[in-house]
This record gives sequence, structure tokens and C-alpha cells, in this order.
Amino acid sequence: MAGLCEGGNEPSGFLKAICNMPRLKQPASLEAIVLQSIENFILQFGQRLIEKVCSGTPTSLLPTRWGLSAGSQNEKSFNCYISSELQPYLDPGLPVHLSNAVSSAVLEAITLIISRAKCTYDSFAKSGDDCCRTIAKNLISLALHDRITQVDLLERSWFIGEVLLEHLDKFQHLQVLKLWPGSWSPVWTTVVEMLESGCCSFRDLISFSMRCHCTDKILQVVAYSSKLQYLDVMSSVEVTDLSVKSLLHLRKLKIVNMASTWLTAEGYIQLLVGLPQLDKLVWFDLNGQALGDVRTSSPLSLHSYEASRVSIDQLNIMVHKCPFLTQVNFHWVQADLSVLGSLKYIRDIKLAHSNAVNSNLRGLLEIIGYNITSLELQEVVDVDLLMIGVLCMNLKKLSLVCSFQASDHTLLGVNTTPLFRQLEELRYGSQYSECLFFNCINIRRLEPELITQHGYPAEIHTVTTSDGYILTMHRIPHSPRSNATGTKRPVVFLQHGLISSSVDWVVMGPEKGLGTMPEY
Repeated sequence: MAGLCEGGNEPSGFLKAICNMPRLKQPASLEAIVLQSIENFILQFGQRLIEKVCSGTPTSLLPTRWGLSAGSQNEKSFNCYISSELQPYLDPGLPVHLSNAVSSAVLEAITLIISRAKCTYDSFAKSGDDCCRTIAKNLISLALHDRITQVDLLERSWFIGEVLLEHLDKFQHLQVLKLWPGSWSPVWTTVVEMLESGCCSFRDLISFSMRCHCTDKILQVVAYSSKLQYLDVMSSVEVTDLSVKSLLHLRKLKIVNMASTWLTAEGYIQLLVGLPQLDKLVWFDLNGQALGDVRTSSPLSLHSYEASRVSIDQLNIMVHKCPFLTQVNFHWVQADLSVLGSLKYIRDIKLAHSNAVNSNLRGLLEIIGYNITSLELQEVVDVDLLMIGVLCMNLKKLSLVCSFQASDHTLLGVNTTPLFRQLEELRYGSQYSECLFFNCINIRRLEPELITQHGYPAEIHTVTTSDGYILTMHRIPHSPRSNATGTKRPVVFLQHGLISSSVDWVVMGPEKGLGTMPEY
């Protein structure tokens, strides 16, 4: 359709109408229709296979090396049967982007198949019939090919993730690899051994994430990827300064997360100096001393900096050495933050475990508040919310888990623009504030802390309407005073007004907010 609209003969009136439609209103593309058809076919096909053999009763399993059931003796012949049925739909000769799209559609269908299986209560993580797990495993295997470019365990259930890990050495063109464990499992020992052995191909890798279980040996292997730009090994205690030498060869590396590893201040300095192209190196600089020890004649290119217990002298050093910062994150700070006012690119401020008055947060916002689009205050005391609303007129993202002080109402005399009107994302865990909630009418995303802080469970769901609009819905399954399971309840649907948001139903808290009435 795009080709018809961009060149060639003058399109007809019908085509003009379609081309001028808003994106969400346009008809689905042929590619989207085909992918949806494949997903529906796999869903129906897989459900029919499982229904024929499923016992309907959840059964527990013993873990193996891969955490998977060993399967039945007829697995090979059964796999051939499934392969012959599905091969016409999973043609390996497709272009790479289409092959990946087909694989993703098949995995989405398998996720639904597993969730509907009656023999498991945890999507085959630790329960389920062997025959049903074998069917699901074989369906997943058929969806995989050596040209897959992205593996993200956060996007998949644990069972699907294990099958992906089992085939990890077969993917020869990986660009994104995210190995974030939901919980510990014997599987991770096997994965670590596989990655350390170098049997996985990382030559095209752009992004690598492996929290908790990464090691120096794995990083030495990953360092052979000259294209790597993003690295996240947070909380991996077996990552030390021994990996620094390997990482210094990665000249395209932009973002590195080494928080909660055994990287020392010396290793941190080596990375800062040896990788001048770095935008962000996540490693809490205690007292800001490591940055002060950096010896370089030119300013660092860092766009983000995190530190704790920094002094006024360390803040001055940071301003001098990191003039291009767009984001700062400070813990336990009592120094005068107004020093940061000379950083003209700052857009994102995060402050935790501090006092807003003692750290002169107001002095900083009076200088650069107009530029701030994201502000996060975690366990910060003496916060003047009115001051934030007046000085940060372009704020789009706000996170508040703090205590407030009395507002300085004289600020209203210098401001005639409604407060918080640009705010789109809100994470709120503090007491009710009419100053905030009366004005924020453009909220697009509400984090559930506003609900969960009172003991209520909360869920976030994304729903696409039949005409293409993507909506975010918030669900409270039950009251903390009622039984969490075993009770069927009628659905109560609350729809906010045209220029309001779901905040309206919960902001008043229990006893007052309609969405948190304790009786339900």
C-alpha cells in the first residue's frame, strides 16, 4: 500500500482515503494478516494434539539437566509427523525478517496453547504430562531456525525459555540476547558452561544481557563481538576486574551496567578512560571518589552518572569532567544540588534517601527545572510538590515515593500555566495530593504503586481495540480483606471521562476511592 501511495500513477480516491488515514485506522497489512493466520493455525493445531493426550490433571516433574522432561520414546517419530504438517508454513527460505516474524507468531500461539493445557498449573515450569510437554517442545523447536536474531527470556514463559536456551548454540546470527532469570534453576549451570565454552556465535551481537549468572569467562567470549553496543551483567558476582581488559576491545560499546558486580573503582576508571565513547556506565561511585581519580585531559562523553554520598567537591568535579550528562542518579546526598545547574543537557533526575531541603533541590530546579522531563524521588523527605509542578512545566514522567512538606504558595504568583498538564507517566506511592491529581489529565501510564501501597493486588493489561487503538487497563483482582483464590466474582468495569485517567478511581485510597472499596 505504501508503494501505491508514494510513486507511480495518481492513486484513486479510495487509495487516497486509505493513505491519508491515521496509522491506527489503516487496514492491516498483508504481512500482518498472514502472520495472524499462521498464529491461529498453530493454536488450533497444537490444541487438537494436546487435547488427544492430555490427562487433565496437573502432575509434578523431576528436573533434568535442562529442566525439561526427557520425553517419550516416540518423540522422534512424532516430531517428524509435526514437521511434515507444519513445514509448508515455516519455510526456511523466507527473508530473515519474515522468518523471525513467523517464529514470533508461532511462539505466541504456543504460549496460549500451554496456558490452556489442563495438566499444568504453572505453564509447564514444574508440572504437566510428559506427552503434552513433548508436543509443546517439538512445536517450539520447529519455530526456531539458525537465522533468529533475538532471544529475550523476559518475553517468554519459563518453559519456552528453556527450549530456547537448549537451542542457543544453533543461532548463528544473534543480535540481541537477554538472559534474565526469573528464578534459579539447574538450567543456568548448563547455560553458563555453554557460553563459557564459546560454542555460541556472537559475531553479530549488538546487545547482551545476563544478570546474576554472568562470569569473566563469558565476557571474554562476548568481547569477540566487535558490534556490541549494550552490555548488562548486573548482580553477577563472578564478574570482576579480570573482564576489563577484554571489554576495552569493544570500541562501539555505549551502555554498560556493572552494578552489584565485583568491579572495583580501579576497573571502573579503566573502563571510563579506555572507552571514551561510553554514554552510560552503571556502577555506584561511592562518595564520587572514582570519578575524581580519573586522569584525562578531555571531558568524558558520559550521558548518565550514578553515585552515592557525594560531597560538594565531588559534584564540582563531575560537572567539570562530564559536561554532556543528560541523567543523574544520586543516593544519600546532602550537598547543594544547584551546582548541577551548569549542566545544560540534564533532562532526567533521580534522587533517593535524601532530604529535598538539605540538598537544595529547589535551587537546582529553579535553574534547570524547565528542561526536566523525568523526575524520580525515592524515599526523599520534605518534598514541596507544588514547587515541582511550578518549576518543572515540561515534566512528562514522575515517580514519587516520598514525604511532603507544606507547599510554598507564593510560587503560584509567578506561574499562570496549569500544573502537571504535560505529565504522561506516573508512579506514585505517597499520600494523596490534590495539587497533583486535580491537574494531571494527560496520564498515559500509571504504575500500580498507587494501588499496591494499600495492600491491593494490581495488574496492568494492554488491549488493542478492533479499530486499532492500544489501551492500557488496570485490574484489581480482589480486596486484601477477601480470599485471593477460589471465589468467582462479577466484573465491575469503571470507565473514566474523556480527559481523565484510571487515577480517578483509586487516588482517594481505601474507604473513599471507588476502585478500592474494601468490601469487594
